[in-house]
Amino acid sequence: MKTEKEWHESKKNLTEYLNIGDKVDEDMIDYFIGVLPPIQSKGLIQISEPYNYNEAGAFTYMTLKKNGENWQYIGTLSTKDAKNYMFKAA
Repeated sequence: MKTEKEWHESKKNLTEYLNIGDKVDEDMIDYFIGVLPPIQSKGLIQISEPYNYNEAGAFTYMTLKKNGENWQYIGTLSTKDAKNYMFKAA
């Protein structure tokens, strides 16, 4: 479980600290919601500051998605790709 506290202590960029598939704590969820007005829908939170853009030219955002009871970091994705993201079977 990746925590906001350990992220700050690591002094790493958020994209360096989080790896795709990492579960995150409630403080990290609050951070994603509180940074800027988030892009939010059921089971999906994206930091609304664009991170980059994809090959189709759509903006990408740092993204958390709910997987069962846990929130997981799924990378920097467009909103469309994030909504369509499927978790790999464990």
